[in-house]
Amino acid sequence: MNRQELLLTSLAFINDIRMNNILDEIEIGNTSCKNCLDKISLFWELYQEYFGANFDVQKELKKFRKIQKICCTKKFSKREKEIARLLCLTDSEIAKRLSVTPSTIRSHCSTLQRKTNTSSKMSSLIELIRAGVIEIDEVETR
Repeated sequence: MNRQELLLTSLAFINDIRMNNILDEIEIGNTSCKNCLDKISLFWELYQEYFGANFDVQKELKKFRKIQKICCTKKFSKREKEIARLLCLTDSEIAKRLSVTPSTIRSHCSTLQRKTNTSSKMSSLIELIRAGVIEIDEVETR
């Protein structure tokens, strides 16, 4: 499970707890447990403030799993993953780093876009990170 799926799954769990008023019904004598539940509530409130009150966790989790399934069913070559990590750079910069032509890079980018069902390099990069094909800390920006 990657970070995004863990976060969305946790939020879905917290949402279920809140929607069923479970936090209101729990009487807790243990101070550390009470503090934990308070932090869960605060976490949810912060998340809602950031994403908006209408943020649908279940919908986002389904969307995430669908994207992950699409990306996981397709195989990405070692070279495609290498290029994916460099997608923040221009085609010319990537080509220079990998000692290939910019048209070769454009071809690989098109393949990545097709495999991720996206229409831009950045969208492809985002979907590959969301699906766990590459990690965000592997992406080079310069």
